[in-house]
Amino acid sequence: MSFFVNMAVVAIAAEAVYGVADDPDNVGLSDFCNYFRKLKGGCVLWGIALLAAGQSSAITTTYTGQYIMDGFLNIRLPTWTRAVMTRLIAITPCVIVSAAFPTKL
Repeated sequence: MSFFVNMAVVAIAAEAVYGVADDPDNVGLSDFCNYFRKLKGGCVLWGIALLAAGQSSAITTTYTGQYIMDGFLNIRLPTWTRAVMTRLIAITPCVIVSAAFPTKL
């Protein structure tokens, strides 16, 4: 499910950018919704798409962590602890990259 949500977001983004005269090197997550100017509420739709992609990835990560910890490693943890651990593991590289390159976003 996560793959399909993320591919839908990428496909929408690619369709919006393809053939546009603006410089694609200057596009980041915070200003990408400017490509949806012709749609009313384009920025809101882009934000919802990003939230959906993030949620589907977070849910998939949690389920995968639960499956591996229970089935392969025989580690029994409360659900909330497992969710916090897997999300911290997933977000740590993002925080490092964001801190290292704050102006590139």
